Amino acid sequence: MKSIAEEPGFQPLVEEEFLIRFLRGRKYDVNRAFNTLKNYYSLKSRYSGIITDFTPQDLKLVLEMDRVFISPKRARDGEGILISFLGKTSNPSNENLYRNCLFIK
Repeated sequence: MKSIAEEPGFQPLVEEEFLIRFLRGRKYDVNRAFNTLKNYYSLKSRYSGIITDFTPQDLKLVLEMDRVFISPKRARDGEGILISFLGKTSNPSNENLYRNCLFIK
């Protein structure tokens, strides 16, 4: 098992409350949680402009694509249901697909 300190060039937030989320999400399997943490930071780095600069204008773009349906029904656990129709456009960009996913959250 590798620790955060042993990973070269990797300096995530090390607050307990933040890290415990990754452990809980992987049922306290430390290796899987560490891989998830690295993937989280990789994704955050790769799409930093979309994540940090996500504005209402971007949300408008996603909604105008006419590929999102917000269901009036709820899932069994009470969460909202959003359906995205990915095949409606001829060639959606990865950036627009990711914006669509941010809208879901």
